[in-house]
Amino acid sequence: MSIDSDDLKDTEQKAFLDTMRDGLTELSAGFLFLLAPIMSYEPSFMIYFAMFYVIFLPPSLNNIRKKYTYPRIGYVKMRVDVSKMNIKSSLLFLFVLISGTVTATLLMTDDISNIYNWVTILPITLGLVMIGPSSYLVEMTGLKRYWLFGLVTSSFGLIISYITILDPPLSPYFGVLIYSMLLGAGLIITGIITFIRFVYRNPVITTPEEVGIE
Repeated sequence: MSIDSDDLKDTEQKAFLDTMRDGLTELSAGFLFLLAPIMSYEPSFMIYFAMFYVIFLPPSLNNIRKKYTYPRIGYVKMRVDVSKMNIKSSLLFLFVLISGTVTATLLMTDDISNIYNWVTILPITLGLVMIGPSSYLVEMTGLKRYWLFGLVTSSFGLIISYITILDPPLSPYFGVLIYSMLLGAGLIITGIITFIRFVYRNPVITTPEEVGIE
C-alpha cells in the first residue's frame, strides 16, 4: 500500500512539532544569543563558535533527546530533502539579510563608512538573521506562526539599533550586548520552563517488554 506524499509530509511535520515541545530548541537559541557579544568583541571566537554549533551541538542535543524526549513521545526519522529548501531558501535569506542591513544603515545614519555605525546596527542584523530559523521552522512544521519569531527579533533589533543611534552610548557594542542578553535570557527561561513542563506532562512510554513480571 502506497503512502500519499501529502500524508507523509503531514506526519513528518507533526513529528517535528512534537520534538519542539521539549524546549531544547529555545535553550540552544538562547545560548547562541548570549554568546553573540563575545563574537562582536573577539571575531576569531566565531570559528570555535561555528565548530561547536555545527559539530558538537547537534549530537549533544540528539543525545539529550534520546534520554528525555524520545522515550516520552517516540521517534520518527525525517526525510532530508536538500534540493527543496537549501539553495532557494539560502539565497532568499542572504538577500533579505544583506539588503535589510544595508537599508537600515542608510536610513539610520548618514555615514556608512564609519565602522561605529555598522557595529551599532548589529542588533537589527542579528534580528534579520533569525528570519532564517523562522523560515526553517515554518517549512518543517507547516505552521505560519513561526514567522512571528523572526518578526519579533527583527523588530526588537530595529528598536535597539535606532535608540543607540539616537543616543550613542560610550561603547558601540552596548546595543548588541543589551539585545543579545535580553533575548538570550528570555529564550533560556522559556526553554527551561518548557522542558520542565514537557517532562512533567509526558511520562516515559513503557512497552510491555519493559514491564517486569513478578
